[in-house]
Amino acid sequence: MIQNHEQLKAIIIGFDTSQFTNASYNLTIGQIIDMDSKIVNDFTLKPQGMVYVVMKEQLKVPMDVIGFAHVKTSLTKRGIMATNIGIIDCGYEGYISTLLINFGKNDCFLSEGDPALRITFAEINKPKENIPIKNEGDHTAYTKNVRRDITNLDDKFLNLNSVKTDVTNRVFKVMIGLAIVFAAGNFFLSAYFNHKSTADKDVDLIIKRFENQVLKIESENKLLKMQFDAYKKRDSLK
Repeated sequence: MIQNHEQLKAIIIGFDTSQFTNASYNLTIGQIIDMDSKIVNDFTLKPQGMVYVVMKEQLKVPMDVIGFAHVKTSLTKRGIMATNIGIIDCGYEGYISTLLINFGKNDCFLSEGDPALRITFAEINKPKENIPIKNEGDHTAYTKNVRRDITNLDDKFLNLNSVKTDVTNRVFKVMIGLAIVFAAGNFFLSAYFNHKSTADKDVDLIIKRFENQVLKIESENKLLKMQFDAYKKRDSLK
């Protein structure tokens, strides 16, 4: 059975009465932690950007109750998605947080006190044996752990600019490689058909011509790379 708002008051510590609905509660942002692991009062979440938010309210979940957290519908309409949310196990005591990612095309302004997650609780059969779960301690300790974990992340989802540059570089290298391969193949075929009746003493001359052709291609490759690097630098300044 789903818990009503009156029952939720026994589970949510530090609740704001205005954030209750009949069968759920809107958890509000207590702290915002950017991708540099800095705590800020407000934050503009750019498209493809990410930010961690720690909820203000503390939870004390009974052993016969389980919680479910969902991102607020108002945020999803703006293209904001949340990770590492879902089930809050029975017996959990502490805070919860989530990583918000902006999949939309517009900025999203966030500040302390904004509702971010909607939480509901349902009754379950109380287990006969209590399996211990890790509780993160007070708000300070919980936030410290979140700030530590942020070092594993980039400042943007997939870091698309880096992906774009990496893919472009890979394509460029493949194109240059293919150019050399096809040029070499063309040279050997030409040498074969033009010199198939020559004596063995002319083989050295053919190889020398091929070596000169490769050196020419390498020189052109360096020139193309210089032009490509200049293009990347000009594109990054836009």
